Order: sequence, then C-alpha cells, then structure tokens
Amino acid sequence: MEHKENKLLYSGADYSCVNSMIDSKVKKIIYNNCQIIASKLKVLNYKGILGIDFLVTNNEVYFVEINPRFQASTFLLNQALIENSLPSIQYLQSQIFSKKFINFKIDFNLDINKSFFSILYDNQNINTNLYNETNLNIVTPDTRNSKFNISSLNMQIINNNVKKNYNIQQNSNFAYLIFDSPILYKTLKGSLQIVTYIKRLIERKVDKFINIKSNNIDKIALLKFELLTYGAQLTDEAKQALYKKRDFLTIRDGISGGIEILIFNNIHINVPINSLHGYIFFK
Repeated sequence: MEHKENKLLYSGADYSCVNSMIDSKVKKIIYNNCQIIASKLKVLNYKGILGIDFLVTNNEVYFVEINPRFQASTFLLNQALIENSLPSIQYLQSQIFSKKFINFKIDFNLDINKSFFSILYDNQNINTNLYNETNLNIVTPDTRNSKFNISSLNMQIINNNVKKNYNIQQNSNFAYLIFDSPILYKTLKGSLQIVTYIKRLIERKVDKFINIKSNNIDKIALLKFELLTYGAQLTDEAKQALYKKRDFLTIRDGISGGIEILIFNNIHINVPINSLHGYIFFK
C-alpha cells in the first residue's frame, strides 16, 4: 500500500515475498479462515470469484474484508496458474455461472515467483518511458567468468496502451511493472521495504545534473553519491564502445559489480552496474 495525499492506495503484489516471508503455520491459518468464510458465503448463495484480505503481523492473522470481484493482481495469478497447467480465474468464473462441475486440484502452497508494482499517475513526476509497453532483460555487461556477472532481471511494462495526450486522473493506476523476482525485502528491523531500483524506475528523468559546472561542488557531490547509491545501466551503444577499446570489461567484483568512471578529469567514481537498480543510462 502507498500513503499519498491522505489516501491509502494499492501499489501491487509480491507473491515471491509471500512465499519466502510468511510462515507455513500462518499460511494454514489464512487457508482455514478462507474455508470458513467461503462456507458462510455459500449459505448466502454467493457465486463467483472473490478476494479476502488479511493482515499478518508477528505471526498473528487479522481478517480485514471481502471483495466480491476480480482482484487487481488477478492477471499475475493467472500467469502462474497457466504456467502450471491450471485453468485461469476467468475460466473458473465462467464455469461457475454456466453451472458446470469443476474437477481439478490446486496446490495452495504453489510457489508463484511473480511480482508487480502498480505505478500511480502523477502529472508532476512520471517517467515518460513508461508510456511504451515493452519487455526488458537487464543483465550485467561484465564479460569475465565471475560469480558476480550472472545476475539478470526480466521486467515487463504494461500500461493498457495509454498515450501521452490522454486525460489521466491523478493517482489512478497508470502502468504495471511486472518482475520474475521479489520487489520487497525485509529490513533488519523486520519492516518491509521496496527495492531501490523500482523507485528509480518510477520517477521521471530529472535535469538536476545537466550542464553541471566544475565549480558547482554541491551538485558534483550529489551526483557522486547518487551514482554510488543507485548505480547505472549501460546502453548497448555504450557497451559496444567499451568492448572496442578492450578485450573485456574489467569490472570490480563485489555485491554489485562496478565500473570506474572519471568526471571533471579528477573525480573517480566506482559505479555499480550489476545490482540491477541503475537509473542513469550512459551513452
């Protein structure tokens, strides 16, 4: 959830996170509660798909509400079901209302390694690249045989073909970023945080670092800190230019892998390029 302008707004789902962070005992409690709720709704003659919300904290499960409709994460759940040769949620719905018997079993502990982030429209702060639906496979440009050069990230951008000239309501769902990896992690204090590269993809390209002068120490320092913190992704043109100058890219081993750049002829920066969260694209 995202708290914005005094509203709680839905921001996506991370099934990978659920699989890894919720205890099996808690999952069983949720499942049993769903069974009880479903049996009550059956008595009331409810038919069709629905969503049941729970909050989990310190291994305690709290029921929140029932949503008698398709959920925002339905499309993501469908991908996992179809990949496991199971019927889609829409097919189940059609069979229910056609009064047809459905005979199959679902493993409710099925691992769903999918996640998506819902980008809310903000006319003051939107990355224009998100208007283009695309599939991206981001990999490290390190060409050495190193255990640090095997990371890759598959990302799909879906925005229902929204165009720049459309009149879009503020804070409405603008686009979805779909990943085959977790987008959340648990901090040392036990809270959940969204990974940095997701936040950087959401924000529009800013011009605060364009035409920096060599005497603007504050901006140069901020640029260095942001490069160190957020890293960079190299365009194919940049990689080819580097490959022409040397047989392979010498990238420092480490948890993020880095390539050293020089700015203003005297400031060296080891920029992470293997941590999959870079937001500055070098040409």
